[in-house]
Amino acid sequence: MAALIEFQNVTVKEQQNTILKNVTFSVSKGEKVVIYGKSGSGKTTILTTLLGGHKPLEGVVKYNGIILNRESIHKIRTSIAFIGQEPVLGEGTVENVLLFPFNFRANYPNKPDKNALIESLEKAGLSQSLLNSNVSGISGGEKQRIAIARALLLNKNVFCIDEATSALDSQSAELIVSVFQNKEFTVLSVSHDPRWFNIASRFIKIDNGQIIDDTDDRTKVKM
Repeated sequence: MAALIEFQNVTVKEQQNTILKNVTFSVSKGEKVVIYGKSGSGKTTILTTLLGGHKPLEGVVKYNGIILNRESIHKIRTSIAFIGQEPVLGEGTVENVLLFPFNFRANYPNKPDKNALIESLEKAGLSQSLLNSNVSGISGGEKQRIAIARALLLNKNVFCIDEATSALDSQSAELIVSVFQNKEFTVLSVSHDPRWFNIASRFIKIDNGQIIDDTDDRTKVKM
């Protein structure tokens, strides 16, 4: 199967610090990959590099065969949903926050109706009664789930997920992880949450900016 995501000998530096060094891996459509390792090892940088947040000093990043560069980054970003550990939702009601991405020309034709908003909230374990609530008054865990609901509304099948269940209780985390078991979804998840390991088909360990293990055998994973 052709690779959907490819990193080929990617090195990323920030000022004088090497964040990633000769990182090479590929991900096929439908794979669920967990990227793990100690804090500061370069895990999140892999996700942000794929989304154009870092320009490789060396090497090539490809998405669906397209080389990531200034000309292609917009197209690549519109194909991938990013869910961060500390979501930036904006201001206003939950309904406004969910609809915000659809103000942009690329998403406007797919603007969801109210039933779709309710369905996305329910998938994230939230009540439709939240739609009229102001995001400034809701909990961190609810904000995280609203970010997930918004990502699902965009109808993308590729997700970069950075510690998205870290602020959730056990029941909510179980529900969120189960959503991403969808066989159509390709998932790159930075996490230490064992729930993500349970649904993953690949496990990539990062240390000091380098891949030190890449396996599809869960029994060989060493945290």
